[in-house]
Amino acid sequence: MILAKDYIEHLKSEHEYIHKTEIQGIPHIAADPVASLQSAPNPTIEGRPVPKPGDRVLCKWGDWQYFDSTIISFDENKLEYYIEWDDQDPSGRHIPVEHLAVNKPPFQDEIGIGSVVLFHQGRYAASAEVGRLAGVRWHQGKITSITDGANGEKLYSGAHTKTAEDGKWVTYKDYNSTFSNYKLDELRCAPNKFDILQSITAVSQVDCNTECDIYLSYYPQDSLSDVKAGLAGANCKMSEYENQNDPLQLKKDLEALGYKVLSNIRNRHNQELDLNKIVSCIKNCKAFVSCISNGYAENDNCRMEMQYAKKTVSKPLIPVIVGGGGW
Repeated sequence: MILAKDYIEHLKSEHEYIHKTEIQGIPHIAADPVASLQSAPNPTIEGRPVPKPGDRVLCKWGDWQYFDSTIISFDENKLEYYIEWDDQDPSGRHIPVEHLAVNKPPFQDEIGIGSVVLFHQGRYAASAEVGRLAGVRWHQGKITSITDGANGEKLYSGAHTKTAEDGKWVTYKDYNSTFSNYKLDELRCAPNKFDILQSITAVSQVDCNTECDIYLSYYPQDSLSDVKAGLAGANCKMSEYENQNDPLQLKKDLEALGYKVLSNIRNRHNQELDLNKIVSCIKNCKAFVSCISNGYAENDNCRMEMQYAKKTVSKPLIPVIVGGGGW
């Protein structure tokens, strides 16, 4: 069993600016240099592709295909972009943030086994009938292998994430269920929605209710407590969790030591947490604990939370292995 105190020792030894002190008998984490860390500009975020009006992007249209377009405007309330298709198609121009990617290659450290990407496969002809120009088809896929090319560059292979059962059109010319040996500059990634939320002025305000010592990020199906409470989905079997470490137990152990801990999961009334509040929680925490499992790595929200904490706001990241799989 992983003990919470082991990770407290890790916090203290690996991150000297987070240490346990006593003020009027109440244990807490002092944040000497952390205050400056939170206010300092992050050079990494400047290179991350947060979509904005005028950007060239790839957007989902219809049956799980993505096409070239340009952002015209952004609706902060709906988290939705209004775009103009390169091929001049007049339909489907309102795009939710999760169905769009800036048309720039991702960073190498953003792509690993299991990463969801966009890849090109096939072309389509112009249509005078609907006033559409010719173009390239892009599709959503998942990376299944990464190899080294002849000159040492990484080559990425994978498969479509969607099939005919998902409503995807699979009879277009050049369709193949897999893609092989793509270079990094041939792939695209959806933006991190937490980066987008941070770019909105209203979200940048500090919320005193989200200040915490530790932000605990975990996948609900890794927690026996959430399974028993019916918060982890109907297909979870409690017998699968007998030999796992429960993230919620870790949360309780940390709280018993005097730390204020907030987490990313639904509240006890089974209500989804507000995404703006999650952004504020991560920005205001002193350390980010990620409960790693196969489910965590494959979950978009969990993965984006960890990337946002590590790359965008430079929080000390402490991984805790939970669940099964190859971790």
